Amino acid sequence: MTVGDWLEEAKDDYEKYGISSLKYTSQELWHGLLSRAGFFSNYGNDFYDYNWDLLILVDACRWDLMEEVVDEYDFVDSHSNFLVHASHSREFLHKTFMENDAPLLEQLQIWRKILQDPDNIEIFKEHYDMNKEVTQDTAYISWNVFAQMLDPDAFDTFVPVGRAKWGDDQEILPPRELTDRTIDIMRNGSAERTVVHYMQPHTPFKDSDTTEVPGSVWERIQRGEKDRAEALEEYENNLRWVMDDIELLLENVDAEKVIVSSDHGNLIGEFGCYGHRPYVPIPSVKRVPWIETTATDKKTYDPEVEEMADASESEVEARLEALGYK
Repeated sequence: MTVGDWLEEAKDDYEKYGISSLKYTSQELWHGLLSRAGFFSNYGNDFYDYNWDLLILVDACRWDLMEEVVDEYDFVDSHSNFLVHASHSREFLHKTFMENDAPLLEQLQIWRKILQDPDNIEIFKEHYDMNKEVTQDTAYISWNVFAQMLDPDAFDTFVPVGRAKWGDDQEILPPRELTDRTIDIMRNGSAERTVVHYMQPHTPFKDSDTTEVPGSVWERIQRGEKDRAEALEEYENNLRWVMDDIELLLENVDAEKVIVSSDHGNLIGEFGCYGHRPYVPIPSVKRVPWIETTATDKKTYDPEVEEMADASESEVEARLEALGYK
């Protein structure tokens, strides 16, 4: 969001909510300023610096959220937390799978473009190359619609489920679709490493009142329109939704070392911020779960995999809106 976008949104917000809108818009401005300042504070760890065969990412999962449910799952051998190098999926993708070796002056010019329009993934596609040292031996199965910024040919296998046709008016993809495709690829493929990037526990929450605007849970908490405790319970249940499928996945693939983690966390009031934006340097949005386990294919399940067709741009836009991206 540019300053102009924020001013326009602040004006519309004031017309709709009156003086009470000022708290929300000031928090949004502060969050945006942190995001831009954090662009130059690149701290955190890269998963590719660690040893694993299967990396399972549950999107936008706080480490303390995982602590609430982890004892319910027998597959967890050990668990702790991990400081990742991103606070947003788009940031995670370009830092994990892309690189830029341009001279410093050229990089500064690129950074200027990004800071002026941080939501423009075309900038990354134009100025960043794929890091084939990590991608060429990786199978990447992802719901994340931001994966369109990546070059599919750079991976051993690339399955952009987030850009696929899911079904009529379907904006929320159940985790089973990714589970099925990951089992199929790991049973029949030859990639040295596999990354499966689930949507849950990211909003929208399955248990939310259907009268809510999809994807706006954190905004509604800020405005006092959503009970915080209720939202956290729904957040937790969304995590259980995907963890149940991970349990199924681990019984139907072979992987000596499995890591369950997240691409980034989520803010729920820390430093006056909610949700997650790219480059925000607050530890609460960068600290994610770290579960170590193994997987053995007991062949208890046969996946259902159909050929994917591309979704329309309007369908992709609807998904982004449902996820809370305006």
